[in-house]
Amino acid sequence: GYAENFDHAIPLLLAEGIPFTYFVSSNFILSQKVFPHDAKLGLNLRPNTPEQIRFLADRGVVIGGHTSNHSDMG
Repeated sequence: GYAENFDHAIPLLLAEGIPFTYFVSSNFILSQKVFPHDAKLGLNLRPNTPEQIRFLADRGVVIGGHTSNHSDMG
């Protein structure tokens, strides 16, 4: 879960009433650290905050687990 999704795409989905599942990596939500694969590329993309995830859950969005640490299985 990237914070920019919360800022741009999610408001549109909620406004249109489109159901969706949002997958998050719990360690990054809690630590607010940048994903390692983004850091390697010099990208500083913020993960969602716990408050943003609660906001989504409160609105009926299904929150899915995308592992705790987004392991690179490649």
